[in-house]
Amino acid sequence: MTGETAAESSASVAGRWELPSIKILNPTLLHTENYAIWRLEAIIHLDNADVWEVVSGSEPKPTTDPHDNWKRKNRQARSLLIALVSGKYKNLIGNYEHTSAAWKALENTLDRKSVSSTIYPIYQVLYMQKDEYKTWNKYITEFESRWTNANSKVATATKDSKPWIRGFQSVFSDEEFKAHLLLSTLSSTMDNIVDNLQTKETLSYSDV
Repeated sequence: MTGETAAESSASVAGRWELPSIKILNPTLLHTENYAIWRLEAIIHLDNADVWEVVSGSEPKPTTDPHDNWKRKNRQARSLLIALVSGKYKNLIGNYEHTSAAWKALENTLDRKSVSSTIYPIYQVLYMQKDEYKTWNKYITEFESRWTNANSKVATATKDSKPWIRGFQSVFSDEEFKAHLLLSTLSSTMDNIVDNLQTKETLSYSDV
């Protein structure tokens, strides 16, 4: 006997994600200054459409998907998300195949808490100062820790990230900048050492 049986056909339909019938009336569109309130509303709409898990990343793309459920959810989520933003952000969403990546890009661009959590570790390493009471080994360990923390905040910047984040990504990947930054934090009692090192045409962190 060829073809699906009634039971098999029913099981096939049962395993297929069906697009919910929803209509969003007068949604709040995302602009530069309303990210916080927009985010709350967008999550409600996306959850109501049964695609929030795909957007949040809690439902990752499966290795096998016989009914293309994840693909269809991602496509629906992308369609909804692009309808919830102003023209300024439509291209950003369109640049990502996975809606979760687009959501993260919006967060990195507009979430002030995210911005603050990036700036603070950078501030912590840029404004370090070694005093006479802290041993050299302890100070280097602290500097390395703060440098690594700051670098981790900017290392994942993409072409869609804000220019200042991309700028910090560039300088925090530069060993010469790292060396000069460390030297700039040392006390005036070490000026002779600093001056000698800074005369090198190309200074590396290992030189310090």
